[in-house]
Order: sequence, then structure tokens, then C-alpha cells
Amino acid sequence: MERYSTEMIGIATAGASLYAAYAKTMMPLRMAAVVANFLGLLYCWSEAIYSIFLLNVALLPLNVFRIYSMQRLIRGIDAAIKSDLSADWLLPYMRPERFKAGENMMARGEYATAAYYIVSGEVEIVETGETFGKGTLLGEWSAPFGVDR
Repeated sequence: MERYSTEMIGIATAGASLYAAYAKTMMPLRMAAVVANFLGLLYCWSEAIYSIFLLNVALLPLNVFRIYSMQRLIRGIDAAIKSDLSADWLLPYMRPERFKAGENMMARGEYATAAYYIVSGEVEIVETGETFGKGTLLGEWSAPFGVDR
């Protein structure tokens, strides 16, 4: 491969990697990472940089799988919006978090960093005096969760 072409692939690889680091949502980040991995494979092979070549060999299928997982999540969200809005389909994507009685889960005006699905117990919204129990989804989904398309 001509040296100029190789350098252009290297620059494109760097550009895709920089965009992946800059992306604020998951789909653009993963797509840019796939492009960067593919271009990285070409560049490393042409320059005989086999250690980084192997890294890209490992990262490419991982990033493709993550895109597939995110597409499944987005389809699940779309289906939930069109149905009864049950949050049960979200459980595989969540991690458990326990709170003690009287402990604050979130405060009014905080930037949304989590949504909570109540599995057991009750939660009181102090400002409104409302109480919610098992099966309730509390919080707010926002762009940092990476569900934007």
C-alpha cells in the first residue's frame, strides 16, 4: 500500500477514535468505534503493528455486539411506549441498589443520573406526599443514558 494511503487510513482511524470519545450518546459512540476498529485493522496490518491489530480484532466484535444490544434496548423502549408502559423489560439492563428506610434516593433539582424500579418496599415523594410501591418506575430518563438514536 502506498505510504500516503496508509497515513490517510491512520489519520481517519484517529479521527474516528476521537469522535467516539467525543460522542455523548451510545449509538454514535459505538458506530464510530466500529469504524475506528476497522480502520485500525487496516492501518496496523499495513504497518505491521500486530499488537494493536490484535486489540482491534478483539474490540471490533465487542463494539458490534454492543450496537446490537443497544438496538434491542431501543426496540424494547419503543414497544413499551406503544404498550402498557410496563418497566419489566428493563430489568435485565438494571443493577440492584438498596436504600435504608428514610434514606434519600434523589433530591429535587438534581441532574438525572438514574431511574429506579421499585422491587419491594415503598418510596415517599416528600414534596407531594405521594407513596409508591412495588412495580413503580421513578426518576427520569435523559440523554446521559445513551438511549438517543
